[in-house]
Amino acid sequence: MATFEANWRDASGKRHTANFDTASEADTYRQERLQERRRGGTGDPTGGKLTVAQWWDRWSDTRQVSSSTRAREQSIWACQIEPRFGSIRLADLRRSDIAAWTAAMSGDLAPATVTRCLVTVKKLLTDAVTEGLIATSPAATVKAPRQGRVERRFLTVGELTRLEQAMASRWALVVPFASVTGLRIGELSALRVSDLNLATGEVTVRATAVSVPVGVSGGKTRRQIHPTKTFAGERTVPTITPVLRRRLVAMIDERGLGPGDWLFTGRDDGPMTPGNWRNRVWAAAVRSAGICDPQPTPHALRHTAVALWIAAGVDRLTVARWAGHTDAGFMERVYGHLWRDDHTDTQNAIDALLGGGQVQNL
Repeated sequence: MATFEANWRDASGKRHTANFDTASEADTYRQERLQERRRGGTGDPTGGKLTVAQWWDRWSDTRQVSSSTRAREQSIWACQIEPRFGSIRLADLRRSDIAAWTAAMSGDLAPATVTRCLVTVKKLLTDAVTEGLIATSPAATVKAPRQGRVERRFLTVGELTRLEQAMASRWALVVPFASVTGLRIGELSALRVSDLNLATGEVTVRATAVSVPVGVSGGKTRRQIHPTKTFAGERTVPTITPVLRRRLVAMIDERGLGPGDWLFTGRDDGPMTPGNWRNRVWAAAVRSAGICDPQPTPHALRHTAVALWIAAGVDRLTVARWAGHTDAGFMERVYGHLWRDDHTDTQNAIDALLGGGQVQNL
């Protein structure tokens, strides 16, 4: 059977050939490679054999971005992209893979965080198209979760009590601990006994645990430890109450835990894994405790902690630092309505200045 050969040179001048059954197919393929070159790509079809990790290394090295943006992208890569796609070839990525990954993150992370992850992947793959490594981006039409205004779910004292009572004794302390320290579920999962200073009531956050799917298709997951989401995420939170301190001391003594042991563990002392804990322990406790709609996620414990700090009179900057946030605007949008500022003194002082005719002397 006759074959037809397409011939072209890539941007570096290297000659390539490819065989097809018809002259039309050969000419079409050749024109596509030449069009890639005209768009600024390489025109080298072997680029799709690069793994996502290999392309990330090349791509990130050439990024002209601020140091904070680079740090955020590297954190997203290490925590979310590399575990799922790092070993996959660019040419083997499909839209369904990106969509499934986005949906899985939506169950674990805030919509804004999922959007940042997806935007990073879209930039990575769009530039791979421009480079001529792949013909189209499999992420191009994947949509981020909606980020409409969502009412944060805060838990009442009664709900916290019922949740704790509904959990197995091995997990019960997670509820009061998270509701006063505001740690994310991944941060709770990565805690070791040595991260506590029970003499001062402090916990230091150094890392976070993530549930990483095994293989592109999802399904089973494995636990990995990564740096905190941001530089601000590595922090010390001094809000462990005296009552909780005594309970933690009793738990540590009862289980014979050493400084290097995980603080919260399951059966056979296995470490806490975010995805499994959320689906098996938390969901079952919410049902058993009869918590009313809207059904809370574990993140509600974090929101509750922030609300407690604000009610206790903690100022905005301190709340942001304890919560591991650097964006004051975000804190104001999410929690600003909880602050009840009394400006009576300021108003009276202005009145006094105006009434005393002192404005002209300022």
